[in-house]
Amino acid sequence: MAENITLEPTAALVIDLAEHYYADNQLTQQFVGYLDTSSGKKMIDEHKSTGIYSLTQECIYNRKYIIREATLEQIRHNQERSQVVILAAGKAPLALELLQREFDKIDRVYEVDLSDLDNKRSIYQTIAPSLVEKVSFYQGDIRSEALFADLSSLGFKSELFTIFVIEGITHYVTPGELRELLARIVSDDHSRHRVVIDFAPPFDMIKPESFERVARTTYGIIERLCYLKPMTKHTAETLSEVFQSLGGEVLHHYTIHDIEKLRTGSNQHFPDKHSGWLEYTVARI
Repeated sequence: MAENITLEPTAALVIDLAEHYYADNQLTQQFVGYLDTSSGKKMIDEHKSTGIYSLTQECIYNRKYIIREATLEQIRHNQERSQVVILAAGKAPLALELLQREFDKIDRVYEVDLSDLDNKRSIYQTIAPSLVEKVSFYQGDIRSEALFADLSSLGFKSELFTIFVIEGITHYVTPGELRELLARIVSDDHSRHRVVIDFAPPFDMIKPESFERVARTTYGIIERLCYLKPMTKHTAETLSEVFQSLGGEVLHHYTIHDIEKLRTGSNQHFPDKHSGWLEYTVARI
């Protein structure tokens, strides 16, 4: 029987911010109903008391939307069935979102995380038994050199087109650690793998100044209450250089401004190209 999952504080904050995004779909709404976000209460309350909750919420809606849609675009573009590997999958229900929309085109989804995924598996089995048949769960370090060998034991096929989703990780690793992670997932021909990845641009690149203040506040709350050190920032240019150095290339780059326009048809909340504090890249590697 599925039991509720108590989330880590930062995961609780993100799930709370994304609640209305997940409510748009009955399946993801059911899943989120099993998640206990009480550990994030202090951060959630500070976002509200400082007046940044609503705009941060919009930023997270766009984050969840583009991760899903960019991954689906790669799945649909590939003529054969694709694999999806979600690195540091946490408790987000992305696998369900993908399988609900493109079940036949997905060979398998692999969720990888350091935390125990048994409760998540139980929830999937309870609310979506027909979908969970195509999900494999692997508890382990995404930086492990044995990752591919371990995934192969679960059914991973090295010859298949594979999309690696890297969401919410780049803030917590150094540029060197990120390069090492990407180097481990390079395909033999530098074209069979895709990476969908998010990152935070440096504060001085966020415009106008009022949006920079919101970005500094939201990251500051997380750093002060949870992470305890400055979160890593990247630029689209430096990330592109990393992919090129590994024999790959960036295929698409999205700012929050771009994503809001794609998602809603207008730019009500993020009027400037540089007004968001998250960006996204899709790359071949």
